[in-house]
Amino acid sequence: MAVSNKFGKLQQLKFDLFKLQDPDVGQFDVIFEIEGKRLFAHKTMLNLVSDTFSSMLSDRWTSKNEPIKLQNYTFDAFYQFLTFLYSAQCQLTAENIIAMVDIAEFYHVELLKEYCDEFLSNTTFTTENIFHFSELSDKYSLIQLKAAVESYMNKFSNLGNSAHFMNLGKLEVEKFLIAFKDKAKPEELFQVVYKWAENKMLQNLADNPMLDQHDAIRLEIVDFLCYFDFNKMDMCFLIQFVVPRGFIFTHNELAKILCHSYSKDTNVTVTNIYGKKATGNLMPNQTVLDAIKTLTSFSSGIDNGFWKKRCEIPTTPSLLEKRDSAEYYLLYMADGHVGIKKHHSVVESELIPEKDFIVTANCKIKVE
Repeated sequence: MAVSNKFGKLQQLKFDLFKLQDPDVGQFDVIFEIEGKRLFAHKTMLNLVSDTFSSMLSDRWTSKNEPIKLQNYTFDAFYQFLTFLYSAQCQLTAENIIAMVDIAEFYHVELLKEYCDEFLSNTTFTTENIFHFSELSDKYSLIQLKAAVESYMNKFSNLGNSAHFMNLGKLEVEKFLIAFKDKAKPEELFQVVYKWAENKMLQNLADNPMLDQHDAIRLEIVDFLCYFDFNKMDMCFLIQFVVPRGFIFTHNELAKILCHSYSKDTNVTVTNIYGKKATGNLMPNQTVLDAIKTLTSFSSGIDNGFWKKRCEIPTTPSLLEKRDSAEYYLLYMADGHVGIKKHHSVVESELIPEKDFIVTANCKIKVE
């Protein structure tokens, strides 16, 4: 059965009585006291939509005609809250919206929360306020606001290339990196944050002309290096942009970045007797590359997955670091033997196996 106009009139009558706030005619049975002012309401209107109110207004916790004093919200915000409970609408503003969301959360009024969420999702976002609204959407699980914030933040140029970004503090820049590290191109992300660090250095240089510029930039950006996926960066970008700014890294850090990037173009594949493969990338060591290429016409022996042919021993150690989660590694031993094992301390490549791959006799190895 459709809701009749009479129902709407009944609701309007209740709302008009509430707005009148006259205890002589309103037949109110609950009184709130906020900022020294009194606000009258009907328990049934509150209890039906809020479990919090149902507990708060039970006979066990309240005495008849005794005002309930509230201190966490302003009178105006709580009046708008009750207005919504009577009429399903209220006046939301930039000034009261945070309080209204918090009230909706505290009193478990999901409809008001959705009402606030829609209001917030239509906010005009700027680089100055976007992180604040991002935190707000997470804190109160505001779905519409979160979608609107993510839509704005997906436009990388809105933030990274703004004058406001250049003046952000380190905490805000870290939030920016967390938000964009999986969305923006790693090259663009690094350029933007490096430009920020350079700008910070120039600001400090104005106060301290004797400042070492390279050290100042490094101090600003060093805590953020963990957020950049250098392995996904284009080799040309690394050579043309990162290497000239190598002073922000240790020599070993920069060497690893370049080696990992170079190794992306050098693939190694080990195939067992069942045709199952394990593949990986080789670090840029010409001795290792040449040695493994000589093994392509050999099969591995039965001696624990090592090829029987002894190769030239590399003069420089591998820069690849072990990972506990890796299943197989290609090894280059100090005696010149090359092999494949699950765990070892001397490694040349991490291998990713196909399903059901195992090390067998007569494995074939190939470098591409």
